[in-house]
Amino acid sequence: MPEIICFEVTNRCNLDCLHCNKVINTQPVRDIPVQLVDRILEESKPFNPRVVALTGGEPTVHKEFARLVATVAQHDIDYTLTTNGQNFRETHKVLVRHAERLKGITLSLEGATPWSNDKVRGSGSFERVLDAMELCRRHGIQFGLQTVVSTANIDELGAITALAAAQGADQLNFILMRPSPRNIQEGLLLDREAAEAVEQRVADLKQSITNIKVDMTLGYYSPWPLFACRPLGLALIHVDYKGYLRFCPDVANYRGAGVTEDDNDVVADLNEQSLQRGLKALAQRVAVFWQNKIDHTAMNDLAPTDYFPCYYCLRYFNKADCMDL
Repeated sequence: MPEIICFEVTNRCNLDCLHCNKVINTQPVRDIPVQLVDRILEESKPFNPRVVALTGGEPTVHKEFARLVATVAQHDIDYTLTTNGQNFRETHKVLVRHAERLKGITLSLEGATPWSNDKVRGSGSFERVLDAMELCRRHGIQFGLQTVVSTANIDELGAITALAAAQGADQLNFILMRPSPRNIQEGLLLDREAAEAVEQRVADLKQSITNIKVDMTLGYYSPWPLFACRPLGLALIHVDYKGYLRFCPDVANYRGAGVTEDDNDVVADLNEQSLQRGLKALAQRVAVFWQNKIDHTAMNDLAPTDYFPCYYCLRYFNKADCMDL
């Protein structure tokens, strides 16, 4: 532990997607200090992490994005970037300069056509992602796609897969949408039966498509209540734009929480504490989590949606009072 260090480097974004469950573009707008990233990576060396994941918000709008990437690249560790691709014509130049440690990027796409994508992500976003993929091919940057599955694109999973393969993506990850007030209001959130159907559809695509890796990001149905994702196994740790070590990236700064920023998943402030102390505190929080879930399971106190592990954690951290889970 940790195998992956995920930095949520900013709470700013140049899009305002209908399905987004992150608190973005709210005051105070912050970018993680580059010197803090440098210190955390230095302190992580005894734990031998495999990769640094740069996320957001939109990580490329970090005020010192070029310096941030250069700082990460100077450590003996690979890095990845998750981006909406909207300003990739400029930001790819930074990645090309530090390509020796770049493991790949993930681009977000919500539809197989401009119409289906742009009604969720905004006008012109589809064409800019296509342009980003072309730039990746031109410069030899490995890339994949991720798609949040909603009522708007549930019938396009095959078409999105075909598009990703045709564009040269090496993988496509489907993500089940998590609840937030906005995506519920827009009618985008899948019910439990539809979510289970998506899992089966993706399983079928995995079997039938051979020229691209198709998968689902963890959060899908599991019949095992004590299923452990990477954060619960301490294989992935998450540091947000304020320098807080969080329990999990999927519940950090969650738009579905009852307040603007609900910090009850904060484990440690790494501005004030070492990574070592933070990891010890995280291990203790994870142990308490497991004790709680074991008790709820033994008492048959799990709701049907609790077998979707991310939904259980949303309840555990009181992040989804927008929806009766």
